[in-house]
Amino acid sequence: MRINFEYPSVAKNPAWGSPSSKANFCEEDYLISGYFAEFVNTITNTTYILYAIYGIRSHYRKNGAFMACLPYVGLAGVGVCSWYFHMVLNYYAQMSDDLSMFFCTGIVLYRITTSSLNPSQRLVMGVALSLSLGAISWYHVISNESLVHPVTFGLMINIVGLKTRAIIRERISDRQIRRAVHRLELSGAVSFISGFILWVIDRLFCERLKHLRSTVGVPWGFLLELHGWWHILTGIGAYIFIVLIEYLTSETVGKDPRGLYAWPVDLCLRSTGSPDQYSAIANRTTKLEMNGPAIERKNV
Repeated sequence: MRINFEYPSVAKNPAWGSPSSKANFCEEDYLISGYFAEFVNTITNTTYILYAIYGIRSHYRKNGAFMACLPYVGLAGVGVCSWYFHMVLNYYAQMSDDLSMFFCTGIVLYRITTSSLNPSQRLVMGVALSLSLGAISWYHVISNESLVHPVTFGLMINIVGLKTRAIIRERISDRQIRRAVHRLELSGAVSFISGFILWVIDRLFCERLKHLRSTVGVPWGFLLELHGWWHILTGIGAYIFIVLIEYLTSETVGKDPRGLYAWPVDLCLRSTGSPDQYSAIANRTTKLEMNGPAIERKNV
């Protein structure tokens, strides 16, 4: 039985018109379908959407559901806007994709940087962050530039990572739980970095990848669409960091986090102790109160 087929040699008639976006990627346009400018790069955005649906379904009935669900709404926005962009490859779709990244990361950044602030301070931080990202977004849309956007996005990701590490040091005193949380943080970082490496390879070695894809045929050539892997790996990494920040800024901090979240969180935590160990430790760790900046510290 034949399990691979030759890649089409002629592009299909584009249902959405010729691509007009400044950004374009290694996947050949409209090669698989006339309704998808980049077929694999489009469908791999399902990763963001599925994680977002899981997160929202897990929290929408709980106390504080709005703030808990908001990062997942942002993640869904990234998935939908990136799907739209790779499906049509026009300027407006590209801008929606770029700005959705700001929206999602901005929500996570706000939550991690304001977790110990009082309501007035959180309001000031929220206004300042909104105005800053609004100004940068306006400039990006008007100028259609390709430098300020990735630099700002990268800076935001780094701040989230540094602040996450600081909160782990401040609020988790037990070594067993801290090791588990660091393992989760490392898993998210590795997922992001791996995705970025594949993104760079996709840009630098595009012609070689096209040749390899045509050699192995469909569907195996889909595995060499490395920008699609960027979507999958950053979707996993984003979910891990949303979970990690949710854990660190809620009353569950110090308790057993396993069984509460989707794959691969449990996999990352599997070798870091038993549930009984977590339960015994829970009463001796730092606890963050959700309704104010005060942090209640119990004797260790």
